[in-house]
Amino acid sequence: MHKRKPMKHLIIFTRSSARFGFALLLAMPAQPGLTVSPRGLIISGGVQEEHLVGQAGNSVYLDQNCQRTTEGWDTWKVEYRRTLDVGGQQYWFSRAQYQDGASLLCISRPGYLQGKRLPVSQLQSRFIGQVKQEGNMPSFLVIVNDGNGRLVTLTQYRLGLDNPSRPSLVKLRQWQGSPL
Repeated sequence: MHKRKPMKHLIIFTRSSARFGFALLLAMPAQPGLTVSPRGLIISGGVQEEHLVGQAGNSVYLDQNCQRTTEGWDTWKVEYRRTLDVGGQQYWFSRAQYQDGASLLCISRPGYLQGKRLPVSQLQSRFIGQVKQEGNMPSFLVIVNDGNGRLVTLTQYRLGLDNPSRPSLVKLRQWQGSPL
């Protein structure tokens, strides 16, 4: 007798205007790391960024100087954003991704006002596999992938934004592994 493997179900919600349009139920084999957020965004793989930005049709794009712009040929799509309270001032820390996967790290005021590139050359235009905030502190653990393939060098940094105009960066560790 053939025993059937259990199936996981994925429900995807789409929203049109102010009401939900429909729910689509898909039956699919179990996939480790597959998650569905409350907004219907699918996060796949071993890395789950803490705060994804945008929904289908509501993506945010930045230019190379961290200024908000419309989608176009030379734009970066915001994939991660956190609100920071530093010295009584609010800032947005964002990671945007270019078409080739390279990352752009930005600091701005809420609404992407006064946006500028973070002065951390070790992280800018690199392939960032993970960004994770350390508790409620204005510091982040960032893992950089030095390529793609089976065994690449992965480097973990601590990015401190206690002073957003002068971030600190500390290299914590380096190892060989699969890209995140």
